[in-house]
Amino acid sequence: MFGISTGAYVLLAVLSVTSSVLVGLVAVWAALGKRPHWSVRCGLLLGVIFLGLLIPAHELVAMFFVQSMVVVGALAVYRMFQRRPDGTRHGFQFSLLDILLFTALTALVMAAACSTSKGTWTQGTAWFLVEYQYNAATGGASLVSPHEATFYLSFAIMLGFATLIGCWAAMAKSRLWMKLLVMVLVFAIAGLANYFHNFRIVFASYWPYIPAVTAVAISAWLFLARSLSRPAGHTSQISLGRWACRLAWATLSLAILLPTAGTLYFMATPPPVPQITLPEPNAYDTFVRVGRKLENITIPDIDMPGTVTKQLLAAFERKTDDLLTQAHEALPQEFRSPMIYNETGAESYMINIMAIRQLGKAFVVQGYTAHMNGNDTKAVECYLATMRLGKAVARRGLYVGALVGAAFEGIGLGLLHDLLTSLSDEQLSELAKTLRSMQNHDEPLQAFIAREEIAMYYIQGWEGRLQLMFHELIDLDLFSLETMENVFKRRLSSYRIMLIEIALTQYRNKHGSYPQKLDALVGEFLDQLPEDPHGAGGFIYRKENVKSAAKGKPGFKLYSLGPNRQDDTGNANVSYAVPDDVGFF
Repeated sequence: MFGISTGAYVLLAVLSVTSSVLVGLVAVWAALGKRPHWSVRCGLLLGVIFLGLLIPAHELVAMFFVQSMVVVGALAVYRMFQRRPDGTRHGFQFSLLDILLFTALTALVMAAACSTSKGTWTQGTAWFLVEYQYNAATGGASLVSPHEATFYLSFAIMLGFATLIGCWAAMAKSRLWMKLLVMVLVFAIAGLANYFHNFRIVFASYWPYIPAVTAVAISAWLFLARSLSRPAGHTSQISLGRWACRLAWATLSLAILLPTAGTLYFMATPPPVPQITLPEPNAYDTFVRVGRKLENITIPDIDMPGTVTKQLLAAFERKTDDLLTQAHEALPQEFRSPMIYNETGAESYMINIMAIRQLGKAFVVQGYTAHMNGNDTKAVECYLATMRLGKAVARRGLYVGALVGAAFEGIGLGLLHDLLTSLSDEQLSELAKTLRSMQNHDEPLQAFIAREEIAMYYIQGWEGRLQLMFHELIDLDLFSLETMENVFKRRLSSYRIMLIEIALTQYRNKHGSYPQKLDALVGEFLDQLPEDPHGAGGFIYRKENVKSAAKGKPGFKLYSLGPNRQDDTGNANVSYAVPDDVGFF
């Protein structure tokens, strides 16, 4: 949904390495350790891996499980062929107790997996890779992308082999040059994989280097640990070197443990969900109900006037008159979206917002029909209803609601602007009064951001929680704040420009022409000139001496500087991504 900065990629790489190193070291200990019993070591290994279920991060749990199985399996086979001091091989020797303990561990793992609902396994924006493998084998429909499942499985195997290479580099008796050569080859292979890769998920383009760095980190940790386990010497130089080795080992251990533990704590301790008291009656229920019924009715597209006839508009009005009357009657009621912060609730919210969007389009067509029939009073009422609907949707909702609401307000203001010259002074004064009251009911941007953070934490799974943590640690524009601020400023600019244009129309009606400067409006038509939200000072106004061919009256240009805070002579671009002037052009 949002871009990630370079700093976030660095943090993600650090967390990927430290977590894979931690799991790899515990897997090596579980496979080669002598105390406690192997079942306890394996149980602790599973405990470390299954901590990810607290988040939940099922993809990562599965990935680290595969990594640990590769490590434990390979080292177990190695021990089987390793000779004892007496020349015999270890072999696989299991007692009845070992078999019972293994069965118990397997039963616990399977019970935990089977008791988890499918909704939990598929929580968030990514899916659990085992579901894909199962559905692919059984021919069922899969909710996970094979591209993504293949990545997690192959990446887990790569981490497993990286762990084994690190273990070999630290513990084998091979020559140093051979170990260094292997490490160089590992990084060379990672570079080639990075050059030819086509995986486009959260690990981005640097993912092949994570196993390579993991191998180096595991090798360094095991080398330092083995150095500390050797008998201590008696010279001062040996003692100083041993203390340096201890310090390096402790530093590396903390560097591995702290990022992983801190991330787990942040992602497993959710913020409280705000309690919502729904009003009764709730305009939201009426708007959704009417919107869903309108989804079964074809709404004329007034942006294509050649295809819209009076007969078509009349037929639409007959079909929707009762529904739109109900919606108009619900507009004065309090509107509150029943926010449910989970995947099902987010899906329901999106569906309902799309239904309300149909209602907004129907309001617009109703106003257009009234205008075509010469009833501009009703047209103004319908366009104001569109704006009120947009403001209600934008308040106390999520990102998509804010964008839909801003779009409705912009559409309503634009259509009202086209009616200004056909309204009486009394109608213009009443419209200005209404717009002044509406522009002051915007929700603060920070309230929207706080609600979006909670939604992201609960709805978007571990990826969303990870990005939230980056948002706390670095200056990450997680919610595209600049875009949202521009949306809010554009909306406020449009309201203020509209109020000035109403005053300009009233001035022209009285004096026969537009003023040379906006200062002439103050006192008689405006209490004061509003400021441009996009920059210091007022709006740009230029009276034009030529007649507007469209309206047959002297024209003018009135606009805001726009996001770039530069005077582009009233030239605008419809894309929010391009800085431009803001006005009714």
